[in-house]
Amino acid sequence: MYLAGVSSAAFAAYYMMAVLEYSELPQRCFSVGTYYDATKDFKSFTGLHNLMQRKQIEIGCLCHTDSEGDVFKQIVTTLFDLYSKLPLQLRLVEVSVQDFLPSMYRKQAIEVWLPSTQEYHEVASVYSCRDYVSRRLKIRYPADSKQTAALSRKRLHAHTIHGTAVQIPVLLAVLLESCQSENNSFVIPAELKEFVPKAVSLV
Repeated sequence: MYLAGVSSAAFAAYYMMAVLEYSELPQRCFSVGTYYDATKDFKSFTGLHNLMQRKQIEIGCLCHTDSEGDVFKQIVTTLFDLYSKLPLQLRLVEVSVQDFLPSMYRKQAIEVWLPSTQEYHEVASVYSCRDYVSRRLKIRYPADSKQTAALSRKRLHAHTIHGTAVQIPVLLAVLLESCQSENNSFVIPAELKEFVPKAVSLV
């Protein structure tokens, strides 16, 4: 999905009032779009890491109530392993509840070190909403794995997991600062070269 304003809510709304088959879960998807941060000052530019409007990739997942923890861990591990392949200084953070939205049950963030600011900045995050979203949107599945969705008498609300796979400007800012050669030119990391046109090697 490409959304005018990227949002995990749009992912969940796609399944509104749905009764999914037990075997259809977990379901995963991603959306690419624009994120708007009203807390940022659009009149001043302080760096790519601090933009009011930025492109990012959002991820969403529907899963069984008893597998939410495993799916959450799998998504976090996959993202962290991908970022670990890049020449970046990063860390995995357990986000404090005081920074949660009302829908959040747990959140972990991947932060990367930006030399120019001497600080870590969030580049990706994953958070679980458990059944907070699915109860409001009535997203359910059969409690008995042997029953079909149409014939099921007892149904459970699916758990939802959301997150940001990458904040593109933040990642770009860190790469531009961390992958410079002695003559101040940008060297494309080996892990990304296969995704870049062969004619491009240095900037």
